[in-house]
Amino acid sequence: MEFIARYLAPDHILSALKSFAQDANFSLSVLGKSVKGRSIYRLNFGSGPKKILLWSQMHGNETTTTKALLHYLQTLVNSELGNELAKHLELCVIPMLNPDGAAAYTRLNANEVDLNRDAQDLSQPESLVFREVFNSFKPDLCLNLHGQRSIYGLTGSENPAVLSFLAPAADDQRSITPARLEAMRLINCMTAVLHEDLGQQIGRYDDTFNGNCLGDYCTQQGVPTILFEAGHYQQDYTRNNTAALIQKAYTVLFDELCSPQPVIDSDATVAAYLELPENEINYCDLILKDVLPSDVHDAKDLYIQYKESLFEGVIRFKAELIGADTPNPEFAHRYENDPELNSELKRLNQEDWSSFIADYVLKKYSH
Repeated sequence: MEFIARYLAPDHILSALKSFAQDANFSLSVLGKSVKGRSIYRLNFGSGPKKILLWSQMHGNETTTTKALLHYLQTLVNSELGNELAKHLELCVIPMLNPDGAAAYTRLNANEVDLNRDAQDLSQPESLVFREVFNSFKPDLCLNLHGQRSIYGLTGSENPAVLSFLAPAADDQRSITPARLEAMRLINCMTAVLHEDLGQQIGRYDDTFNGNCLGDYCTQQGVPTILFEAGHYQQDYTRNNTAALIQKAYTVLFDELCSPQPVIDSDATVAAYLELPENEINYCDLILKDVLPSDVHDAKDLYIQYKESLFEGVIRFKAELIGADTPNPEFAHRYENDPELNSELKRLNQEDWSSFIADYVLKKYSH
């Protein structure tokens, strides 16, 4: 069973969850209901002493880590790997915490609330479901699975942020608590291996503390928590290459969790973690080079960002110009020359450029 489309809705994954549950190491249950009454599923795996809570698609349009998770879990079904892992770990998986948002391909839930800003207020049924399972399961580690937009690069380089990780803070001072230190250690284990595939394209997400975020809340409760952010890789807008890298990260992580706990060198662990460059908003999807006539404008480039939308079950990418009130990105995932556009602009009056460019870019570069 393969998940390769960018759009991943509740009905797309249910058959996979049910097939996993045919294996004795798995079980499937319903934790509760979303705003619109959709089931929020819990998939349990294993009965080992170390308990891991994982949740994905808290933001319904962030599907890459979910695809990777389903592909990883498939490798555990009726396998020696699964049987061995089940002796060491117990996984509580919420594959789609926001099924309404997943169905609509929106970040927010059906009440237009960001569930990742509702950890304290608990104003939404999905938030209450999460808090109940967190309290009852009592995890030893939490994995908070997300996807990030194609606007992120890495501070101090021209590299995009293909993957990013975070060991969330537990307070405003960003103290290195025991829980946070363990999360850093595990992130270091994953990035040491992933650097072999990606080189210097792995980032560190902003660690400003926000107790309304689920990851920060979990760390505040003393539970090591790792934020996964699946980013953009070259021209793969399906994000399948990134999903494969995330799946590899899961493999490394769960293998490490089955090993004896090492003695942690605090200073070395923190130093290795801080070597990951921070994420920075400095990318766009496309830069059209030198298309504005040089005798009129000092700036000659156009900057384009894709806006994602759901149309008849497929994600479309609408090319839109980045507005003049937004700083121009330094880098792009793709650079193009467009002499046809340059020629068209030369024959038009400058006051007609704006509408012409917007229509031209939309028609030619959307996909």
